[in-house]
Amino acid sequence: MGCIFCNNSKDVDEVEAHKSCKISDGHPCIPCQQYIELETQILAAQKTIAKMMLRQNELRTEINRYHDPLLRCFPPEILSTIFTSFTEQYGMDHLKETNWQSINRCPPLVLGAVCRDWRRVAWSSPQLWTHIKISLTDADDWNCTEIVQECLRRSGQLPLFIKMTCIPLNAEVGLDPEGVFLGLISVINQHSDQWEDLRLYCSPEIFPFIRGNSYGVPMLRRLALGLPDPWDPSEDIECNLFDITGSVKPQPLYVETYGISFESLDINWSQVTEVHFDTVICLNECIELLRQAPQLVNCAFLNVSDSRRVGYTFSTNNVPFVHHKLQSLVIGGYGGDKLVWFLGFFIFPNLGDLCLDEGCTNLDLDWFTDLITRSSCRLVSLSLVDLQCPYEKLLRLLRKTPFLRKLDLTYCVIIDRHPSEIFRLLADTSTSDASDGSQLESPFLPNVQFLQYYSDCHTWDASFWALIPGALGRWDIHDPQSRRLKEVYINIWEIHEETQRICVDRDVMLRLVEALQSGIKLNLKCNNHDILKPSIAHHQITIQSDRAV
Repeated sequence: MGCIFCNNSKDVDEVEAHKSCKISDGHPCIPCQQYIELETQILAAQKTIAKMMLRQNELRTEINRYHDPLLRCFPPEILSTIFTSFTEQYGMDHLKETNWQSINRCPPLVLGAVCRDWRRVAWSSPQLWTHIKISLTDADDWNCTEIVQECLRRSGQLPLFIKMTCIPLNAEVGLDPEGVFLGLISVINQHSDQWEDLRLYCSPEIFPFIRGNSYGVPMLRRLALGLPDPWDPSEDIECNLFDITGSVKPQPLYVETYGISFESLDINWSQVTEVHFDTVICLNECIELLRQAPQLVNCAFLNVSDSRRVGYTFSTNNVPFVHHKLQSLVIGGYGGDKLVWFLGFFIFPNLGDLCLDEGCTNLDLDWFTDLITRSSCRLVSLSLVDLQCPYEKLLRLLRKTPFLRKLDLTYCVIIDRHPSEIFRLLADTSTSDASDGSQLESPFLPNVQFLQYYSDCHTWDASFWALIPGALGRWDIHDPQSRRLKEVYINIWEIHEETQRICVDRDVMLRLVEALQSGIKLNLKCNNHDILKPSIAHHQITIQSDRAV
């Protein structure tokens, strides 16, 4: 505020009248003297406070160092390793679980915001900056590009793990009105020779711009691609949706797709060891993929179809193709009758894990019995999910799997017999019948240790409870054909929940408790609610072992 007498526009504080005051015989007046003294004290106090605040910050650092269990127990090298583990897990979830409207966060920046020592470790660890998660859904997400550039600068020449969600929400105003999307993709493309793990969840119009640089992708090991609406694919999606620049095609080890067709991937399949197709794939494409991927170990086709795309042909061959490497095969979503044609093309001598997933209808279990017999494979895990299985055909299949260790019958409806008949069979074959001096020709599932059974076709009645102890089996050192399960998971869904389903037979519960005390993991549920513990409590049975329930 200026002076009201002389109209000086300067602030009174700026004039500093006390410094030029000579009213008292050439000396400052008493108020000015007091003001000067107070000002000196304030300046001294400000310096003291500044020193105190500096010391306060130092003490905060010391407090963090003393109270932080990581800083207190580990040297910076170990702390850097822990941080690296955090960044590797941060945001690298399954492709289908991607929250494509999530907020962009940079793991090293999150770590560095904790304290000065954490920031020092994060800033000096290039490997922390190699895991880059990008969620770009609008041109206003301009900070994505800056974050990515900073990560790329700090990561040096180390292999990169990139997960990018790029879905323009304002399609009506054009693909990229401000160049943000294409600018970010351009930055990513410049470092394609460092890509080791690439996971892209993008709109179809984005994929053609992801081309890499002239060096290609020589380090790429894991490739995951997904569309936001895979069940309604656009008709004008170009054939090679993923086509990288360079003289050598990508040679990943792991391939995962969600809504991306087999023919849209311009890659070299010769080194692929694991495939996860959560998209429509034709039987002839399945055959082509298996033939192009001789190193394939784990293969999951979750939505198999009979239909063939226009212009795609496959030449048949009467001689089965021997795939020596395949160990795990998952087939799901198939509702046709030509699967036997597909299976007849192959012999899988090392197949150990077979899963017929939900959505498969009209399947004939004899097709798989023939495949196992023809391949002479040692199947150790079998999952039959949401299938209708004739009892005799299921029995034939199981008798061809003497090395089976894991059996999963999730909503597997057994036709021609009571759904729980499989438990009666397990109980009857848990030991050899030596009462008449005879032995079984071949033991039934002698090595099975894990059983999972979900059903909505019957109830937890007394007769079903009575089957469980016998189905668990028992070890008999004098009987080489005896069998003992180690883990059992049973969940029965009943439409009408009347009362809590507990076992009223005390003898049955005593046998189940004995099994628990011997180390068997037993999980019994009705409508996803535990009924084993309430049954034990109902009979007031004391469990001695801590491993029990």
